[in-house]
Amino acid sequence: MDFQIDERYRGSEPGLGSARPRRVIPAWKAALPLGFVVAGLIALAVVPALMNRWIGIHQEEIESVTQPARALVTSAESHLAHEVSLTRGFLLTGDQAFLDRYREVRESHRSLYDELRPLARRMGPEVFEHLVELERLTEERYRATAAFLRGEVTGPEFAEQLPQRQVVFEEALATLQDLEWAVLTAEQRHRDRMATLRSRDLWITMGLVLLALAASMVILLIGRRDLRLLDEAERHRLELAQLVETRSRLIRGIGHDVKNPLGAADGYAELLEEGIRGDLTPGQQEYLGRIRRMNRSILDIINNLLEFARAESGELRVELQETNVNAIVRETAEDYRGPAEQAGLALQVETSDQLPTALTDPVRVRAIFGNLISNAIKYTPSGGRVSVRTRVTEDGPAAGSWIAVEVEDTGPGIPPEAREEIFEEYSRLQPGVAEGAGIGLAISRMVARLLKGDITVQSTVGEGSTFTLWLPEA
Repeated sequence: MDFQIDERYRGSEPGLGSARPRRVIPAWKAALPLGFVVAGLIALAVVPALMNRWIGIHQEEIESVTQPARALVTSAESHLAHEVSLTRGFLLTGDQAFLDRYREVRESHRSLYDELRPLARRMGPEVFEHLVELERLTEERYRATAAFLRGEVTGPEFAEQLPQRQVVFEEALATLQDLEWAVLTAEQRHRDRMATLRSRDLWITMGLVLLALAASMVILLIGRRDLRLLDEAERHRLELAQLVETRSRLIRGIGHDVKNPLGAADGYAELLEEGIRGDLTPGQQEYLGRIRRMNRSILDIINNLLEFARAESGELRVELQETNVNAIVRETAEDYRGPAEQAGLALQVETSDQLPTALTDPVRVRAIFGNLISNAIKYTPSGGRVSVRTRVTEDGPAAGSWIAVEVEDTGPGIPPEAREEIFEEYSRLQPGVAEGAGIGLAISRMVARLLKGDITVQSTVGEGSTFTLWLPEA
């Protein structure tokens, strides 16, 4: 711990420069309090530094060894499952692409072990033995597959070996889990040692503080300064919260005041379309239709702003229930089939019969999916295609089983550097190309994460984009 004494207070303490009556005091007694203060301050500076160094050694082991090892083990699990999937895919389809991809995954899998080996050695013999066993089982699986790839084993013979290979796969998977547990145990040991060091540091520091009573004024001054800083930080936090709330109230107020006249205007326009004031010419019908479409666009923007204000102020609520995602996707897609046809686009919908139910909010899911398909229609040129698919997969944003709702378009695509930027509020990739305020994706991702899911995008410039809504399986 390092202290700095304000120059205004130097020399003001007895024994540090102030004038005092001369007294006959043994030199050692006069020096003893000062010695305690100096020794205490030195110890307060040195002991925490030593403790922090030891803690830093364990922290370095966690950051440079155990955590990378955990990530590699997780990748190895994914590679193992992927290899099995590719092998079976080839057996079922005979497509050579499965084998080509299998070889790539296999080489990547081996490189993972090359990276993991030095880390396992650093973590001790238990971890390293699990890794050696895992490599043995992996090579055993590779030898069987290699014989098939070289033509030494026919497809039917290889298929007959699948049960035996399944046993090896399960052994490898169990060894992987043992390896992961050993890595976690090694990491926990470091964390326990860090906690012990911190506890010892606390007790040693408390003892040293008793020897450094002469420095209490400095500690008091630092405490007062910290309290002042805390008060200032709390004041800034409250001011920021008030600004957010003020902005949310302003958006809600404006939205309310604007939606009413817009709704009334749309009602009058609808009456005119129905011929209440007489028949309209084709040109008038066209302009009136444009007016109503612009009204609806403005109302959509206002609704998005209101939804964003609720989400920003923490007022957005979700009601989770068992939800048939396929039904929502089909119904919502049909709602947008008319706009797609007007834009000269083909709208294709493919839903998986094996799709399970999701524990989610159907209203929010419908809104998110509607936003994704609406954006696809807006940004896809005439003559293009918008495809909607649902599937269940283990390759989601996190571990577990996920329901994926994909919206693919043949639009201009999104550059890699802009794929996260489009999810920021008021961000628009191509201003002026389509209507909107640029907050639809921001709200959609915010709500998706509130539903314990996410939204991701894959895109190729000039070919199109695929937005995926991820929902956890019930």
